Amino acid sequence: MPRRPANDPAANATTDAPALVRVAVVDDRDAMRRGIGDQLREIGGYELRVSVATGEGLLGALRQGTMVDVALVHEHLGGLDGTAVVGLLKHSFPQVRVLATCEVKDDILTARAYSAGACGVLLTRLGVTELRNALTDACAGRLHVNPLMHALLTTRSFRLLRGERREKHLLSPRELELLQWMAKLPGYSQEVLARRMHVKLSTIRSFMKNIFRKLGVHNGPAAVHAALKRGLIVP
Repeated sequence: MPRRPANDPAANATTDAPALVRVAVVDDRDAMRRGIGDQLREIGGYELRVSVATGEGLLGALRQGTMVDVALVHEHLGGLDGTAVVGLLKHSFPQVRVLATCEVKDDILTARAYSAGACGVLLTRLGVTELRNALTDACAGRLHVNPLMHALLTTRSFRLLRGERREKHLLSPRELELLQWMAKLPGYSQEVLARRMHVKLSTIRSFMKNIFRKLGVHNGPAAVHAALKRGLIVP
């Protein structure tokens, strides 16, 4: 192989440092978000790119082009709950690996988060080692098997849950989000939904028309019921 001239810039260029893994933390407690940020700096190799109190905040940042590799999403949030956010991320931004977080061991929450598409479920007051291991597994596309997930994997219902994780493309990401808001806000008005989703009222009406046609229903409650029954959204 011919050698490059000594003055060739390519011959003298240094190898770029590995890019940091970009992390988002969704938790309505500022102290908790700051604590995870401190842990990420301690671990090294990770950057807290997005720190928000709501799932809507993360979805908005992603739609505006913010790049995120892994998101830690708390199960209990204002607005859309954590499981709904996990499901929307899985459908709309499948490149983002998601880890759900919760306060205490809860088998139902763990099962819901896994079914929605989470790579694992963590207790919020986790140590640096646990966080590092979970992030490593998530970045590699692996399921993070800690005691919470192990309890789920050993149940008879795991096979059913694994089947529920199959990707569904019947509805668009924004149509799914609208259905999730409709389930979250019984007695909703179209004006309220438009404000929640930061779109025009005419856009909401267009989404609803498409949803009714695709699901074979004629009104909002029937659409929500059909979506829940098919596993397109979470209760």
